[in-house]
Amino acid sequence: MPMARSSRIRVVPLTNMSGAVWAPAFSPDAKQIAFIWDGENPGKGDLYVQLVGGDKPLRLTHTRAGFSGSPAWSPDGQKIAFGRCDDTGGAVYVVPALSGPARKLTEVACPYGETGSPNWTSDGRSLVLTDRCTPDGSMGIVVFSMETGLKRCLTAPPLGEGQGDLHPALSPDQQTLAFVRFSSCIRNARCRRSE
Repeated sequence: MPMARSSRIRVVPLTNMSGAVWAPAFSPDAKQIAFIWDGENPGKGDLYVQLVGGDKPLRLTHTRAGFSGSPAWSPDGQKIAFGRCDDTGGAVYVVPALSGPARKLTEVACPYGETGSPNWTSDGRSLVLTDRCTPDGSMGIVVFSMETGLKRCLTAPPLGEGQGDLHPALSPDQQTLAFVRFSSCIRNARCRRSE
């Protein structure tokens, strides 16, 4: 169903930089935007924050290995969680939104370059992210407690389900979780039905 055009919607470029920019995320007050940019770190990318309407972004990370992605603002706008993936594995980090050292929160699996896709819960005490629930299992959706450092599995797709469950998104009321399940078989003529 096509969306009706609204006279209220304006398209405004937020950045005008050379290089690749990806994974934009608005701050809770919509006055800033976090994103990954590889202009100063080609092939890897770092986390930046820029005021909407501002002209120079603030660099928050200095990635030496691997690549970063999936920035997510804390509900109070004070911190940004993000994932990083390299040859040794992946992890989710948190960094102050106004600059400071990044702190590793937890390790996560990062097959296919998936960097955890962290989402804050509205109370700021937990992150919903992607990780394996069992060492050899497919990717699932887990809740990571900022207070205890423990993970609790929400989804654990059966073995052999391809990449598994990725890209979690919490509903505004925190009662529903949407995610993408990548299965190993696309339902078309190439797949055999089990009898």
